[in-house]
Amino acid sequence: MTKNQRLKQKALFALGVLTGLTALYRMYDYMMADGQLLGVLSMSVLSISSFYWVDRYQKMDKGDYTVDKLITREQDKMTFRGVPASGYVLEKGIELDVNRLSILGIREDYLSVIIDGNGNGYDFILAGDGQVIESHIRSLLSEKEQENITFKRVK
Repeated sequence: MTKNQRLKQKALFALGVLTGLTALYRMYDYMMADGQLLGVLSMSVLSISSFYWVDRYQKMDKGDYTVDKLITREQDKMTFRGVPASGYVLEKGIELDVNRLSILGIREDYLSVIIDGNGNGYDFILAGDGQVIESHIRSLLSEKEQENITFKRVK
């Protein structure tokens, strides 16, 4: 898990605890006095959604969202998959011939694959540090294949 993801996870956890405690206090206040039910419901919804995103970030660190499972190679084809974002994900990913890869733009949580040297390609959101992504891709490629591919660090 990258530093940004850990920071988001901790912030969302803190928000979930804070809004959950506020919801409990508002519920107590509602029962003891003439409070508003809307305040209780809004804090409860914020708390539940915060804990949902904390859970999602924890799952990104392990299991199906590791870089070695999202980028694979079988013979002369590499398969690239991205982390599910906004409810849309390519389940099978994109399968490309290794000799078509020309430029790989890499940064934290991101990979851009340019094919055939023409500027066209694919973008993927990954859960991993740029160095981890690059080293994994290099481990899948031979030295000769790496000579034909430009690895760029994108900011």
